[in-house]
Amino acid sequence: MKKILLVFFYFATTLVACTNDECQEDLVLKDKIRSSILESKKTGKDFNFATVADFEWDSLIIIGSYYPLDRYSEASKVDLSCVNNLKRMENLQAIVFTKNRKVISMINHPEPDGAFEYTAYPLVYTKKNAVFKVMDVTKRREIKDSLQNFIVFYK
Repeated sequence: MKKILLVFFYFATTLVACTNDECQEDLVLKDKIRSSILESKKTGKDFNFATVADFEWDSLIIIGSYYPLDRYSEASKVDLSCVNNLKRMENLQAIVFTKNRKVISMINHPEPDGAFEYTAYPLVYTKKNAVFKVMDVTKRREIKDSLQNFIVFYK
């Protein structure tokens, strides 16, 4: 009987955890990020998550289409089960903000609005290194520097 109650309690708390606001896509943030990336593309300035995400966060994880979440969870030491609430499909990258190793906000970012390239590690970015150069793919191919972060437009 105790085992049944423990299993029930586990699933009940998991269900409650995944219905919290941080487990829903933040559409306001999604629009701000999209607008800021397009502005950076137009002006040639770097895109900086620290200036766009105007809330307290300490790390950022960008998850590509179809990438196994358990690899990201393991590398970041963050429970990313909430990301399953987002549609995981081709041309969408999940952008997940965390604070104290807990998901606090997330969005699905369409790659046609600028694809985040995985040119530098770590998989987990901080406010200090979550800065990306924005460019057309033809210019990106000319740059040999793999130590920078890039947002690439493929059209």
